[in-house]
Amino acid sequence: MQDSTPSIQIETQVPERSVWADRWKSTRKTLRRLWRKHPMLYVGVFFLSIMVLMAILAPFLNTVDPIKVAPANRLLPPSGDHWFGTDFVGRDVWSRAVYGARNSLSIGAAVALASAASAGIIGLFAGYSRKFDEVIMRIMDALMSIPNILLAIALVSIAGGSIPNVIGAITLTVAPRAVRVIRSQVLSLKEAVYVDAARAIGAKTSRIVFLHVFPGTIAPMIVTATIIGAGAIVVEAVLSFLGAGPPPEIPSWGTMMADGRRTISQAMWVVGFPGMFLTITVLSVNIIGDNLRDILDPKLRRSG
Repeated sequence: MQDSTPSIQIETQVPERSVWADRWKSTRKTLRRLWRKHPMLYVGVFFLSIMVLMAILAPFLNTVDPIKVAPANRLLPPSGDHWFGTDFVGRDVWSRAVYGARNSLSIGAAVALASAASAGIIGLFAGYSRKFDEVIMRIMDALMSIPNILLAIALVSIAGGSIPNVIGAITLTVAPRAVRVIRSQVLSLKEAVYVDAARAIGAKTSRIVFLHVFPGTIAPMIVTATIIGAGAIVVEAVLSFLGAGPPPEIPSWGTMMADGRRTISQAMWVVGFPGMFLTITVLSVNIIGDNLRDILDPKLRRSG
């Protein structure tokens, strides 16, 4: 006897759009919204990307040895052979400017990351613990009482002018201000309702600090890092200009402008082109930082 019960077949319908397609559509919506509200963010990212790509692709951009001296070609104006001309000892200015971007950008990025990381840790403990706050902030105030350039020159003079020493010296001069920013954010976050609720249910201090307070410091930390990065590039250029930066044989924009002081009346391009690169980079980073602040700061977002 055959079973007459009808079989039930369940057909699974394959979704027409994949998860990745939905994510890409959401990403495009976000990018279009940012373009409408913050078009200058794209301008800053565009020019900064050009500078970063130029630094990465330096060997393939019609460059020569940036430290090669050719006295017979000294102070040649810009031409097809030397796009940015040559300096007072015949070195190719274009090659030195492109390779100098590597050093200047790497120093700015390293200082920004080191300062953000140290400020995040120190500011977190200073803002949440009164016991550490008094000691830490008095040290920060002492460091902030000394002008950045003078402190950086003193530190580099003591430790030497290598790139790691320059990064450490600049980080030590700019980190205290970042610490104050993160500390002030922590002071407001630790009085939030959800933090009080976590304390009420008996959550450990470490859990409250890292799970509830720390995420709220990420946005100001990112914005502060961009501002610090732009400032670090300028400080490195000033140190190099004053002869207290990396060794003269290492090309950087500050070193190039320092070398061009003696011939600025005869060869404006020796100072002009590295100064132009420095201006574009710092301006781009500042534009990105300003727009990130508007995007990430809830108060500004509500008021806009």
